[in-house]
Amino acid sequence: MKRTDIRNVAVIAHVDHGKTTLVDQMLRQSGQFRTEELDKLVGGQHGLIMDSNDQERERGITILAKNCGIRIGDVKVKNCRRVPRIASG
Repeated sequence: MKRTDIRNVAVIAHVDHGKTTLVDQMLRQSGQFRTEELDKLVGGQHGLIMDSNDQERERGITILAKNCGIRIGDVKVKNCRRVPRIASG
C-alpha cells in the first residue's frame, strides 16, 4: 500500500534565495511552536529558527545543513532538509 500522507522535501537554491526563510515559515505555520517558544528561538540578525548556531546568528548566514520534520494538516513532511549556501562556480 502506497502512503500518501508522508513527503520528503529538500530545499536547494542559490545563495540568498530564501532557503532558510522558507523552512522557517513552514515551521511557524505548522503550529508546532507556542508563541513563547518562538520568542526564545528568535535571535541574530534575521530572527531565523533554523540558523541556531551562534556563528550563523552572528553572521546572518547558514553554515550547517539541518533537518526537521513538520506536520501540516494530514501530511507529515518528513526529512525536510535545508542545505547551506550553494554558489555557482
